Amino acid sequence: MEKKKTDWVNYRQLKKDEIIEKDDEVLCDSKIGWVTTNDRCVGTRAPDPQYSSHRIYRRNILNELRTKKLKRITEKYETIY
Repeated sequence: MEKKKTDWVNYRQLKKDEIIEKDDEVLCDSKIGWVTTNDRCVGTRAPDPQYSSHRIYRRNILNELRTKKLKRITEKYETIY
């Protein structure tokens, strides 16, 4: 089995205690690779990625930027109306 390089161009690693979101991905088994976070973990804090026994979470940068932009547009719209 060939190991694929982690895509750190389009993703960023979650920091310790950062809140895990629905579209985040987790690496908990190198044989399986990156998978979408399960619903039980959404809303909880990410573990410290310095410890290899913990899961490692990543977030798609483009999705994060879209979400922030949409939130700003919604807030502006709500202040107008």
